Amino acid sequence: VSIKGEGRGKTILSYTRGLSGINLKSAKKSNGNQILENFSIEGNNKTLSTGITIENRDNVTVRNISFNMIDYT
Repeated sequence: VSIKGEGRGKTILSYTRGLSGINLKSAKKSNGNQILENFSIEGNNKTLSTGITIENRDNVTVRNISFNMIDYT
């Protein structure tokens, strides 16, 4: 799954709490063939620990994303 927003000021993913907002994880190495672009991740006053987690994925493009009020980005 790819996520393509309308822009960092227009598309805002807001999380109230948790370890990671977006998780792209595979048990073994795989071709993700995914794009994450043109949006903001809002951590709600640092209740979110990580904006994006990517593990065991190749071919994942991340561009034009803002990370706001996240504990660790």
